[in-house]
Amino acid sequence: MPTGLDAIDLPRPTPQPASTGLEEILENAKIPKGSFYYYFESKTRFGLAVIDNYSEIWARKLERLLKDQSVPPLRRIENYIDEGIHGLKKYSFKRGCLVGNMGQEMAALDNEFRFRILAVLSSWAERLSECLEEARQSGEIDKDMDVDIVAKFFWSAWEGTILQAKLENSTEPLERFRTVMFRYVFLAKP
Repeated sequence: MPTGLDAIDLPRPTPQPASTGLEEILENAKIPKGSFYYYFESKTRFGLAVIDNYSEIWARKLERLLKDQSVPPLRRIENYIDEGIHGLKKYSFKRGCLVGNMGQEMAALDNEFRFRILAVLSSWAERLSECLEEARQSGEIDKDMDVDIVAKFFWSAWEGTILQAKLENSTEPLERFRTVMFRYVFLAKP
């Protein structure tokens, strides 16, 4: 028996629950209101399930890109940036990062959302930190670089960059991000 998001089968990424009415969500999913409450006790539970689903999808993507041992570590990060550029262009700059979008909209409204989004961003930073540690061990980046701080900075900067790219309707912010990260952060010498 399907459960939760599988049963509702919403297109991804889902609209932001805080700004989207339940009727709109149900209409888009073509399901009756009673079915929604069978799977989710509230719109909050639905929003948290959306975050969890997106987190799982992104975890697989990051594993595929950042742990690809056939590619040098810094190139893996560039591949991630390349996929981000491709995705923004593919969806005409209308979509971005669901976690970043929800974080901007909902983090101030509910601690449960805030903590869940922070946990997702932390898991992404851990994956990137592991890749950067490989880069450090292989000599691609400075041996004294604090890979944990850099990984956290990467995601903070990335989310802002995605927002800027959507506002500008351009990949230029992502190219600037790439230049700064690779020229001034990853390859910088103390």
